[in-house]
Amino acid sequence: MLGRHPIVAPRLPVRQLHVARIIGTAVNGPVEFQTGVRETGLVCLKGRAFVLAADELYELTPFDALYVPAGTDVRVDAD
Repeated sequence: MLGRHPIVAPRLPVRQLHVARIIGTAVNGPVEFQTGVRETGLVCLKGRAFVLAADELYELTPFDALYVPAGTDVRVDAD
């Protein structure tokens, strides 16, 4: 399914860990979200993604990672 989807919810022993994945294509358009109170790490596993965070544009290719601070608006576009 396309879009951003939580796949791990906090529970013991990792009470603070949340994991979600973004599956997207250039045809389906960007995924936008706000990090809220959570720090966020993005890891590109396949293809190429363009991430707009805190008014900075980043290009991610497989195995690149990006840290996004809490309270940041994020837009992810797939290539």
